[in-house]
Amino acid sequence: MDKRIYLPNTTQTPNDILDNSMKELSGSEFKVIMAILRKTLGWHKWADYISISQIMEATGLSNRQSINCVNSLEKKGFIRTKKSKRTTTLITINFTEASEESSQGGENSSLGSEESSLATGEKSSHTKHINKPTNYKHSELVDYWNECNKTNLRVTEGKRKQIKARLAKFTDTEIKSAIKARSESQWIKENNQHNNWDALFRNDDSLEKWLVRASESSEEKDAWTEKGFSPVGIL
Repeated sequence: MDKRIYLPNTTQTPNDILDNSMKELSGSEFKVIMAILRKTLGWHKWADYISISQIMEATGLSNRQSINCVNSLEKKGFIRTKKSKRTTTLITINFTEASEESSQGGENSSLGSEESSLATGEKSSHTKHINKPTNYKHSELVDYWNECNKTNLRVTEGKRKQIKARLAKFTDTEIKSAIKARSESQWIKENNQHNNWDALFRNDDSLEKWLVRASESSEEKDAWTEKGFSPVGIL
């Protein structure tokens, strides 16, 4: 059968995984890390809530195989997982920040810095040196707000600072979920609060409240706990 690959629809894949780490991984582990990369770097982000059912669908692996591979990938330092109030598990590619010399292509560019950019903010002795993307556009979240709320807000310096502060704890996907949940609230509609950006972005607690509400209304179930498994290193 003629299986064609169409370009330029591509997903950025760190060279370190292809050049150095592929030989460390089993076939199933490689499938899973590629599926995770597709759902993170493939959408220009470095972490996302990914259910085990999504991994199973992407890789063709069984539930047990998928969970075992995620656990193994975390032990080997490729990813971090974190449970929260939401239904799915936050999976973060175990990035290190690129040093200034690295970003300029210096001789130490393959090393990166030692501090891991993790969802938990902790350091890891097993961190893989994969540089974290830094080209996030603040206008994307403002545009999404406008789309959901039928408003015409503009990107300001104040909004940039608020977005940067929230991105220190939440992924862009989480923030979008909170924006959507808030925009669909009956109370917000009845009280004409669609323009009140600060009410959502002023602090982490405000965003967390709407994110939990978004999770409660989600139909997606997490297969981790349903099948009696739990990821390694959940905090």
